[in-house]
Amino acid sequence: MTITNNASHNDSLSPGRVLRGLLIAGLLFFCSGFAALVYEALWFRQIGFVFGNTVLAASTVLTAFMAGLAMGAHCFGRWASRIVRPIRAFGYLEVGVGLFALVLPLFLKGIMVVYRFAYQNVSDSLLLLTPLRFILSILLLLVPTFLMGGSLPVLCRALAADKERFGSRLGWLYGINTAGAVAGVLAASYLFLPAFGLKRANWIAVAVNVSVGIAAIVWSRLSRITVEASVTPVAEKNRQIPARARWLLLAVAASGFLSLALEVVWFRALILVFGSTTYSFASMLSMFLLGIALGSMLLSWISDRLKNPITIFAAAEILIAVLMVWSMFNFIGKQDFLLQYFIDHGLTWANLIRAKFLITASILFVPACLFGVAFTAAARALREEVESSSRTVGEIYTFNTVGAVLGSFLGGFVLLPLLGMENAILLLSLLAAVTGALLLFLARIRPAGRLVLALPALAVVAVILIAPPHWDKRRLAIGPYFSPWKYIQDGKISLDDSAGKDRLLVYEEGAVTTVSVLQTADENMSYITDGKVEADTSAASMMLQRLCGHLPMMLHSGPK
Repeated sequence: MTITNNASHNDSLSPGRVLRGLLIAGLLFFCSGFAALVYEALWFRQIGFVFGNTVLAASTVLTAFMAGLAMGAHCFGRWASRIVRPIRAFGYLEVGVGLFALVLPLFLKGIMVVYRFAYQNVSDSLLLLTPLRFILSILLLLVPTFLMGGSLPVLCRALAADKERFGSRLGWLYGINTAGAVAGVLAASYLFLPAFGLKRANWIAVAVNVSVGIAAIVWSRLSRITVEASVTPVAEKNRQIPARARWLLLAVAASGFLSLALEVVWFRALILVFGSTTYSFASMLSMFLLGIALGSMLLSWISDRLKNPITIFAAAEILIAVLMVWSMFNFIGKQDFLLQYFIDHGLTWANLIRAKFLITASILFVPACLFGVAFTAAARALREEVESSSRTVGEIYTFNTVGAVLGSFLGGFVLLPLLGMENAILLLSLLAAVTGALLLFLARIRPAGRLVLALPALAVVAVILIAPPHWDKRRLAIGPYFSPWKYIQDGKISLDDSAGKDRLLVYEEGAVTTVSVLQTADENMSYITDGKVEADTSAASMMLQRLCGHLPMMLHSGPK
C-alpha cells in the first residue's frame, strides 16, 4: 500500500484498509503515550533523589521535559516532509526512546556526581543551583523527550497528509495518545511503583516502547506504507507561515498557558478539599488528561466538515472561562460533598479515592475536554494556512507546549504567591475569555454571529469585575479530609458550625503550600499546612511534640 500526498490516490484505498491502518496506529500510539507518562513519573522520582523534591526542583525538571518535547515537535515537523517511510521512522523513534530510557539510570549517576560536587564545593545558593539543575535536566532528558516530541508529526505525515482528512485523523491520534497517557499515570501511581519499584517499572515501560517500535517497523515493511517526499520549490516557497497563521499560533500558545496554569492553581485548591498525596495528584492529572483526550477525539468526528474551525476554537476558550468562574462559586461546597460521600458510602480509603475522582471531574473534566477541542480545532484551522501536515502539527504542538511550560512555571511561582488561588483563577478566566473574544476577529463569520459568541465572554468580565466569588478562608483552612469524623454529627455535616467557632489568625498561600493558624474557643491554636494539622497547643498534642523533641536525644549515641 502506498500513501501519497495526492488526495485522489488516498480515495482509491479501500475503507477497510484505511480503518485497519488507523486502528493499528491508534493502538501503537496509545501504548506510546502509556510508556511516556510512566517514564515521566519514574524520572521525576529518580531525579528527585538528586535535586530534592521541592516544588522549584520539580518545576525545573518539568520545564526541561516539556522543552525537549517542544524541540522535537518543531524539528520533526520541518523534517518529516522529507521522510518517505514515516511509519518506519516512528518505529525508530520509539525504539530510541526505549533504549535511552534503559540506560538513563547510568547517566543519572553521573548527573548526581556533578551536582553533589557543585553543591559541596562551589555554592549551595539557589541562584547557582537552579540554572545548574535546568542544564543537567536538559542534558539528561533532551534525547528521549526530543524523540517523543517527534512522534506525532511523523505519524501525521503518514496518516493525515490530506487536508480533507487532516482534522479527524489528528484528533484521533492526539486523543488516543493522551488516553494512553491517562493509563500510564494510573498504572505508574497505583500499580507499578507500589508493586514493582522503580527499576522493574522502568523495564516494563522500556519493553512497551521497544515493542511499539518493532511493531511499527514490521507494519511499515508488510504494508509498504510510503509517502512521496515533498521537498519541492512549492514547499520551499511556503515555508514562511502566513500572518494569519502566526496569530493563530499565538492563541494556541495562550491556550497551552491557560491549561497548565489553571491545572496548577486548581490542583493547589483541590488538595485543601481531599489532601496532598501521590494518589491525589494521580487522580487530578489523569482526570485532566482524560478530558483532553475525549475532547480531541469527539471533535475529530466532525472537524473535517467544519467550515470555520477558528470559531470552535474561540467558543471553547470562552466556555472554559465561563466554567471556571462557575466552578469558583461552587468550590467550597466540594468539602460538603466529600463528607456526604463518606456518610452515604462509608469512611474508607477506597471511597476517599473515588470521591477525589468525582470532585476533580466536577471541576476540571469539561474544561479539559474543551482544551482538547481547542487543540484539534486550532490544528484544523492552521492546516488551511500551511502546506504541510507535519509542519502544521509540529508548530501547533510546539507553541502549545511552550505555552504550557510558561503556564506551569508562572502559575506556581508568580500567580499563586502574588495573587492567591482565587484571584489567580479569576485572572486566568479573564485571559481565557479575552483570548476567545480576540479569536473571533480571526474567524470568518458575520458581525452578528461574532457578537452573540462574545456575549458569554462579556458576562465573565462583568461577573469578575462586579460580583466575583469569595471563598471562606476558615473553611479552606480546616481541611475536612484530615479528620472527617469531627465534622459529622448524628449522620449530618457540621462543617459550618465547626468553622464558625474558630478564629482564623493566619492564612497565607505560597508557592509551595497554604499555611494557616486557627484558634479554637478554648484558646488552643493549630498550625495547619494544606488543611492538615501539623501541631497544636492542646495538652495531649503538646505531650506528643515534647516526645518528638526527646526522641533524637534518646537515640543519639553521644548527645550534647
